[in-house]
Amino acid sequence: MITRNIARTYPDAWPRGATVAQRVDLSTRTRVRFLFFAELLIGGYLAFGRLFAHAGIAPFYPAELFLSATFVFGGAAWLQLYFRQLGSGMPAAVMSAGFFGWGLIEVIRGILAGYSFLESMRGLATHYYVFLFFIGWELAPRTDVRWFLRMLRRTSAAVVAGGLLTAALSHYIGDGPLGVLLSPPAMPAYTGTALLAFAPALGPMFYPLFGGTIATLLLNPGRAAWLSMIAGGFLASFAAGPVVRRRLLILAIAFAVLIVAIGPLLPVTEGRGGTLSPQWLMARMATLVDPDAAEQMIAADGTSADVAAIRAISGTKEWRKRFWQATFDSLDAEGLWLTGHGYGFSLGTLIGIDVHTPHNFAVYLLGYTGCVGLALYLGLILAFAGSFLSLPRSPFRPFLIGQLAATLIVASFGNGLETPFVAVPFYLVMGLAYGLARAQAGVADA
Repeated sequence: MITRNIARTYPDAWPRGATVAQRVDLSTRTRVRFLFFAELLIGGYLAFGRLFAHAGIAPFYPAELFLSATFVFGGAAWLQLYFRQLGSGMPAAVMSAGFFGWGLIEVIRGILAGYSFLESMRGLATHYYVFLFFIGWELAPRTDVRWFLRMLRRTSAAVVAGGLLTAALSHYIGDGPLGVLLSPPAMPAYTGTALLAFAPALGPMFYPLFGGTIATLLLNPGRAAWLSMIAGGFLASFAAGPVVRRRLLILAIAFAVLIVAIGPLLPVTEGRGGTLSPQWLMARMATLVDPDAAEQMIAADGTSADVAAIRAISGTKEWRKRFWQATFDSLDAEGLWLTGHGYGFSLGTLIGIDVHTPHNFAVYLLGYTGCVGLALYLGLILAFAGSFLSLPRSPFRPFLIGQLAATLIVASFGNGLETPFVAVPFYLVMGLAYGLARAQAGVADA
């Protein structure tokens, strides 16, 4: 019954022309079930972030349960694909093997140094999440892109709903533990980039979904989220076509009018103060380059509380710079530039706080895995980019390139690729899209 119901939701994952009675081979049923759970994983992490990531009991969190299921129920079919690509010398497969192997070494170093076994093992997640790319590639439905488009519509709707809900609740919950757990979606720009790339195929549903995504981004005061939407959207919009681009211009004008008209009445989330007025939006972006100018923009007409709020926003930039400099100084003082501190150590202790990540993935990798770990990951990103650029012309190519840029920007200013709510949908959707793009182009897997 479960398989029959999922088959109705994912009809394109079944062989064409087959009846329900004929669709009984284990590999096909397993593939369809995994597609269902993959969509649940993607939507859960993108829409509800930390709340979804904390579902379960350590170490059996959603991503780990999904990975375990691919071995127990899926026969690790993706490993066959992975080892074929590794044997053929595919750069992404080679670099992912090196990155995972180095992660194991850093875990062992941390354990031998006397750090907590559990904390050391947690660091390994950053390295095994990359294999979700190959799981997505192997799971990609090989008959039609309609399943992918339906998944995109459903996931985008969930992200918009989650973003608007958390924005509304944040003013009642505050900044306590529950407020952190119910934080806004970390990557609305991810679904926004996908919507732009596939806009012609989405029909009229594109406009409410993309409009809702922009509203979610505006209500979330994360400057990195805004920058990621700009970068990812710019790259993905090349696939949108002139008609969609003209309508996007109309949508942008409508949002500008709304911001001028009612923006000052709409407070933003995360308890940092401010509204969606043009003045506040420009001041937030100005804090990235000139905090004093941002403060003057608010001081002209704002209250003392407003000035304190913009000063606090500017302070997050200074906090990051202090954290990053402390990490560099520790590597320099202890001669650990090559190998890093190893997993289990907490970089936050360098500035006296209980935080494991310095809100920049490159600094994170330097701090824990050294230049070797960072170089291996940069090689993996370049390998992904090369694979995407070599794809034939289709909406998948600008989407894959755009989502790569959008995610790297998010990971440069916040908790990104070291966390499941960014890393899991990033690698899994990327693999699904890459597998579908190859199938659509008639490229056989090695």
